[in-house]
Amino acid sequence: MKPNDPNHRDRWAQLRFAIIGPLFASPPADGELSGKLNELASRTWAHPVTGLPVRFGLSTIERWYYRARREDDPVGVLKNRPGSHFGTFPCLALEVREQLVGQYQEHPGWTVKLHHDNLISQNRENTLEVPSYPTIRRFLRSRGLFRAHRPKRQTPGALAAQERLEQRENLATQAWVEQEYNRTLHSEIRCTPMERYLQAPQVGRPSPSAEELECAFRLKVSRKQRRCDGTLMLEGQRFEIPSRYRNLETVHLRYARWDLSRVDMMDPRNDQILCAIHPLNNTANASGNRRRFESPGPSLSSAPATGMAPLLRELMAEYAASGLPPAYLPTEEEQP
Repeated sequence: MKPNDPNHRDRWAQLRFAIIGPLFASPPADGELSGKLNELASRTWAHPVTGLPVRFGLSTIERWYYRARREDDPVGVLKNRPGSHFGTFPCLALEVREQLVGQYQEHPGWTVKLHHDNLISQNRENTLEVPSYPTIRRFLRSRGLFRAHRPKRQTPGALAAQERLEQRENLATQAWVEQEYNRTLHSEIRCTPMERYLQAPQVGRPSPSAEELECAFRLKVSRKQRRCDGTLMLEGQRFEIPSRYRNLETVHLRYARWDLSRVDMMDPRNDQILCAIHPLNNTANASGNRRRFESPGPSLSSAPATGMAPLLRELMAEYAASGLPPAYLPTEEEQP
């Protein structure tokens, strides 16, 4: 599992809070905190990813405890924080980046392996260091430099039918609860649920706003972005992604099945809302004026072609230097 995977971060946060949670549920008396922390440090816990036994030091548990006590969200503050260099690629020199972008501009159909091999061949005689294959792959993906291919098409009929069925079920369930269950005599409490609620002591708290509740009860899903037009499929409808996020291969969304009028893009690392997306309007797009957008990654402006690929040039030079005869029989027309 990747270190920045949302499930990975959630599991670590849940384990850390499970360790220090008893200190909040039953706060120790004055002078007993150190003993409680030592007791937790001496215990063995199950690793949240591998399940293997693991132990944590006293100072580590103490840092978790004070960090959670200062925040309103004690679980969220215990998640792994992304590194400060995340997405910056410090091991990729500026000259190598320019070479890689130039290669992609000339050969958008190359695989990442071909790009990596040609970078090594091009920088074999100078002091520039070419990073590993995974680094090249992550850089290309982060800048939206994907291998050109035809996008797959999907049919949304079944998803739309299921959506209509769920909407009818939700309305029927709400009507039954309000008009039948809450007003019928209950065999155990000897009254209706509504009467019991009105007669019981008021222990409720102020209810969150309708907007907060709507945001809380929404699904978290991920979808692949179709790179030819910057759209994705959700519940049988095609939604348009803002152009500034067109370099994302996977888009994380929050939405409610019964209300597709509000669909938000989110950052999976911290669950922050990035922007709202809307259904694709082909009629408005066809009649509207289009503006040129700026690329979020390196500039792909036209540049003079470099000719033969560096790796192929190197192989041909080595073959010519070997002095081997040609591996074919020349015809009479080719003879001098």
